[in-house]
Order: sequence, then structure tokens, then C-alpha cells
Amino acid sequence: MREFQNLWAVRSLLGSTQMVDMESTKKNNFGITQVAILNPMLIPLHLDVIIGDHYFQLVFEVEKLG
Repeated sequence: MREFQNLWAVRSLLGSTQMVDMESTKKNNFGITQVAILNPMLIPLHLDVIIGDHYFQLVFEVEKLG
């Protein structure tokens, strides 16, 4: 799941992926990406996805820029 293309694809479900922090993602059990969206209130707390034959429940945390 922590491969660049997978992270990019999943974040693209939410909005326009701007950046994927692969260094932090490889060192931790979470991924860090920057996604441009119009309304952050529409981001779900959890998102269930299937990639290949694997099921993942993703948890999102919204951070403000700056």
C-alpha cells in the first residue's frame, strides 16, 4: 500500500494530489500526502479500499497549511 502509485491513486479519490512524502511514508506506518480540495468538510474520516486482493481501511487527518 505504501507505494507511490497506490498513494497517488487513493488520494486522487479525494481531490488533486499535490505531493506524496515518500521519505516519511517509508519510515512510518502512515502516509503523508498533500491534496488540494475545495471543501475539507467533505473528507471522510475513514475510507475502505481494495487494491489487488488486499482490503484497507484508510484513516484521514486534515491539517491546515502554514
